Amino acid sequence: MNRNEMGGALSIGLDGNERRAAVLRAEQERAEERHSKLQALTAPFAAPTERIRLWEELYGLALPTNADHRLVRVIATRTSLSVQQVHDEQQRRADARFV
Repeated sequence: MNRNEMGGALSIGLDGNERRAAVLRAEQERAEERHSKLQALTAPFAAPTERIRLWEELYGLALPTNADHRLVRVIATRTSLSVQQVHDEQQRRADARFV
């Protein structure tokens, strides 16, 4: 019995063509999910906190604590937020650490 893990789906007894098709489907699903998340980064209905959290998730980086960090402008641009909105989130998180 053949047991291979593909993108979280377990394939048991699939032939080569079925396995390739399953891998392609899993890759397509991941690409579609990433595309949806990228679109959500700039969604006007999403709160700045949510947009920044999503940016962190997509890029695997944390929001810098330093207001002058160069990633602040990158995050603002990618999320269609102002630099001040990113600074506000930095301050909100800093305040939450001390509560």
